[in-house]
Amino acid sequence: VMDHYNGVMYTVKARNLYFELADGFDVLRERGGGRFDMELHKFDSDKFGFLTNPSKASWMPVVHKILGDDAVLVHKGAFLSLPGSEIQIYHQDGVHLTRKKQLPCHAINV
Repeated sequence: VMDHYNGVMYTVKARNLYFELADGFDVLRERGGGRFDMELHKFDSDKFGFLTNPSKASWMPVVHKILGDDAVLVHKGAFLSLPGSEIQIYHQDGVHLTRKKQLPCHAINV
């Protein structure tokens, strides 16, 4: 995680792209001062199959119980909070699908 962060930040510093961090890149997005959401391509390797392979990930039975057997992984990454980072405020990760009625769960963060 730190290697990925340091590599991206090297490019950010070299190209003076600090203003881009709030909107983010495909590989890194700032989620408040000192807090970063990163997509790690290393997670695509067999080494991390215990996290990302639906047949190996220990949390998938719970996900399938909640979302159904057709649930799929749509994002994998890591979250990094550096020392002294801003406190994360309570928030929802997405908007409601409808304002007319409460729908069943459609996504889970693990």
